Amino acid sequence: MTRYPYLLIAVLVLAMVLLSPISHSYPVTVKDALDRAVEIKTAPKHVVSLSPSITEIMASLGLLDRLVGVDSISYKDPYYGIAEFCKSHNITDVGGYWWSAIKIEKILALKPDLILADAGAHVKLLKFFENYNLTVVYLHAGASKSLEDIYSDIDMVARIFNVSETRVSQLIQSIENNISLARQYIALYKTVRAVVVVGFYEGIWVAGKATFIDDLLSKIGITNVATTIGWKAVNIETIMSWKPQIIIIDTTYVTNKTLTEYGLNKINAKLIFLNKTEVDLLSRPGPLIGEASVLLAKRIVDALGPAPTPTPVTKTIVSTSTVSHTVVKTSVRTVTKEYASATTITSTKPVKQAASYGEVIGISIAIIIVGIAIGYVIGRRH
Repeated sequence: MTRYPYLLIAVLVLAMVLLSPISHSYPVTVKDALDRAVEIKTAPKHVVSLSPSITEIMASLGLLDRLVGVDSISYKDPYYGIAEFCKSHNITDVGGYWWSAIKIEKILALKPDLILADAGAHVKLLKFFENYNLTVVYLHAGASKSLEDIYSDIDMVARIFNVSETRVSQLIQSIENNISLARQYIALYKTVRAVVVVGFYEGIWVAGKATFIDDLLSKIGITNVATTIGWKAVNIETIMSWKPQIIIIDTTYVTNKTLTEYGLNKINAKLIFLNKTEVDLLSRPGPLIGEASVLLAKRIVDALGPAPTPTPVTKTIVSTSTVSHTVVKTSVRTVTKEYASATTITSTKPVKQAASYGEVIGISIAIIIVGIAIGYVIGRRH
């Protein structure tokens, strides 16, 4: 008997492997941001996202085609082409973003097999979801206290939908690239002392310690002078006692009247007013936080002017050479030590992906070699 039939068998086995997705099996159990063990029985196909940062994570991982409903902010989200996708695919606007503005009846009408909620804004809806036997996973989202929480959310979504580890690592890597670039901008100065104002209501609301903004500032080399914990309202005297060099106004709801009323126009510090795009990026703990860090760093450089003593770091800003960086570990992923200068995330079309092309090609080559070897040996014996 000729050896070729066995070689043909090996090729058929290879084809079967290539056509089968490299995936985990369902059900899969995850532990969410509320420390709840949630079982995902089958691959979710009808998903409601209640937070713009969560929707952007879905988009960045190529999962927009799983959505049937989103919050009102996500519905108009210009990033990743989300708004355009929602309108062209009849995605339902379920209201919100805050729990009190969510239209429960719209969620029920969609009959979702999964709801992705914000541990900060939607925790009060948990009992409702449970009463209607709706599967809900809470992400850190607006309650994120660090970049680690953001990375954890990305990883959680990836595990639920079986997105390849390679794709997740690449996304986190792109965020880290941008943070590294922002750090190079800030490194031009010996020190930068800042406070971030996020709103005005019965005081001046600031981003204190244990917030993702505080962690981001630290990562790019800025000292957050706010000594409060979390998101807190303080008076102008408190801010003056912190002696900031710059005050970053991370809200578009501010006028000259507001500045006069709260005394910010009298403080001895440079005021940086972020535009709507910058406010969106900095306020959302999602995949665009890296780009937010670069925009923020550039605004600070513009406000402070040239550094007193220029350093070689200036050349690195426009360089495409490889930059060393400490390994960044998430709860389940590890970012590589070396990476090129920052790359900007652009619009992402929804795609289904079980494994990276690199993984498939590597496995394919190995199977081809084994298949040919088996076919040859069997053919020799016959």
